[in-house]
Amino acid sequence: MRSWVLRLHGQENPATNVAYDPQEVADLSGNLVTPTMVDSWWPLPPAPPQVSGWRPSPGGQGPSTLRAFLEQMRDGPGLRPGVSLTVDRQGKLGPGMMAWVRSWALGLYEQENPATKSVYTGDQVADLSGNLVTYSAVRSWWQKAAPPLPPVDPEVEQWRPSPGGQGPSTLRAFLQQMRDRRGLSPGVSLIVDLKGSLLPGMRAWVRSWVLGLRGQENPATKSVYTTCPATWSPAPRCSDTGRTGRVRPCSRRPWRTTPLANRT
Repeated sequence: MRSWVLRLHGQENPATNVAYDPQEVADLSGNLVTPTMVDSWWPLPPAPPQVSGWRPSPGGQGPSTLRAFLEQMRDGPGLRPGVSLTVDRQGKLGPGMMAWVRSWALGLYEQENPATKSVYTGDQVADLSGNLVTYSAVRSWWQKAAPPLPPVDPEVEQWRPSPGGQGPSTLRAFLQQMRDRRGLSPGVSLIVDLKGSLLPGMRAWVRSWVLGLRGQENPATKSVYTTCPATWSPAPRCSDTGRTGRVRPCSRRPWRTTPLANRT
């Protein structure tokens, strides 16, 4: 029976001149299978580019959520067989539509939200979907699909200001120049989260660069580099308030440099 059902996947129904849908296959079987069984046996259709790449219009024109876009698509050219906005008794989408929503959500991973100028959060993606998916599901998908951190680019790790004052004067400016000229490695971005913190990929690059300056001479002062003034950030003081509750000058190391063998 399963083999027969699979052979009908994507085949045209002569009575309708369009591809069979699960209900039609169930009817044709004489109710030996249910539409749900057909759905589970048929391979999930890949998300079309217009779905996985959908974003709201910057001008506010057109659908404002993925749900509205899919409803527009359903009422126009139609959705593909096996994909529907219909939900089950628990309010969950079927496998076909859930696969489409997952593909779309993964495309927003570590992407900048134009409305906030920071990276999308799971909550924001859930809202943008039109509540087709929960924020916890989005976060779970992102965690499972997160690529390993890319190796630090040697040009970044070894960057220092030019003695003659030519070129970028800060690591940030150097990275912006690299991004605009040839792009950064996948998984590395200058986009920050809602707290203004770098994402893991870029943070690993900056950490490697910082550690490379430990004990090195600052040509401008002829003494070893200190943690403040920073070449990465213009902030003149750090936020470590200590026990006094007052902001004090930067004197701590932002990253530990303890040998790996001594770490617990």
